[in-house]
Amino acid sequence: MIPQTIQNASHDRQPAATHGFPGNRVATVAATIAELVRQFPHAFSADPAQMRPLKRGILDDVYARTVVSHRRIKAALQSYCNSAHYLKASTHGTVRIDIAGEPAGDVTAQEAESAQQRLAAKKKKTAIAKITGVVKGVQAPRATQASRPSQPSRAPQAPGTVQTPSVTVENKPTVYRLATSGPRRLSLNDLRAAAAARKAASLTPAPRLDETQSSAPENQAH
Repeated sequence: MIPQTIQNASHDRQPAATHGFPGNRVATVAATIAELVRQFPHAFSADPAQMRPLKRGILDDVYARTVVSHRRIKAALQSYCNSAHYLKASTHGTVRIDIAGEPAGDVTAQEAESAQQRLAAKKKKTAIAKITGVVKGVQAPRATQASRPSQPSRAPQAPGTVQTPSVTVENKPTVYRLATSGPRRLSLNDLRAAAAARKAASLTPAPRLDETQSSAPENQAH
């Protein structure tokens, strides 16, 4: 359970959390805890298995015995006493220790219950964070080449040809025809018309010689 002085100070979160911390706050808190472990090895421990509940009001004792910033000490003690290993150690009847490692009271039933509630909330928060991280890490599958609509293959073009699209009816695929340069080729109807003209010309009778000669004097007489 968090010592009473530290627990009351946790309500004033803004100064401890955001002000007076050079660089990264997490790194600063970790460095301050390491400094407390070095200066007060009988009270603080870097080994989770050796963590023990601290004396109520130990914050003032630390203030009086170190030159570390009060803000940094408060933030470090809040982090230390809110860790999962410290909360697990705060069971009913466990002896608290002072800054010298001497007994200084014990954990009450109410304090132990509060520690277990905080521990359960911490585990739930960690589980939600893991699930959220997994969901964010899932990426939508990318469209593969096989799933894309295939394009109709086009016949190879001859050199010098121009490709012109014809009119599309009822959303049918566009059909392409090739227009080549040079004289237009005669169609079947053109050939039939030419044959009919030749036939008609062959059936027309030629003028007779006597008719041509007889008409000449008459023209001259006039």
